[in-house]
Amino acid sequence: NESIGICLYLEHEFKNQGTQLLPDDGKSYATVIQRTMEAENLHKISVQAIIPYLYGKADKLGVEEMSSRKKAFGDELLIWDGYVARHQYVAGDNFTIADIALFPMLVFYFRMGLYESKYPNLKTYIDRIMKRDSVQKTISHLEGLEPQNVIGDV
Repeated sequence: NESIGICLYLEHEFKNQGTQLLPDDGKSYATVIQRTMEAENLHKISVQAIIPYLYGKADKLGVEEMSSRKKAFGDELLIWDGYVARHQYVAGDNFTIADIALFPMLVFYFRMGLYESKYPNLKTYIDRIMKRDSVQKTISHLEGLEPQNVIGDV
């Protein structure tokens, strides 16, 4: 994914400026890279579950197929909910490139109507990241947008 590639480049070139996005110790580094790559799995599963609704194709795929896709999406979200239940961020207690990979997707999912009550740790995680100065500087375009109820029952 080119976005992650850009983030890795920026971290490499500006490592001593701002928030360190990749830890120095090997074990933490591996966890961050693993979660960053795993975020792509969540994205792929979510596309399978959400896009048919957004483009009016869910009926053509059928109830059984869409139920299966939504279940897979929900199961994957529960894994991520568990990650942030144990730590402040997805790869530990520091903000990393893994959070950069995951956060925009989660904001989109909740804007599409994902039930906050079903994934309370993810909601807390989003609220935590939303308070970051860097996020506040970039989300003003979301102000006033009404959430859609596209995937609420995932």
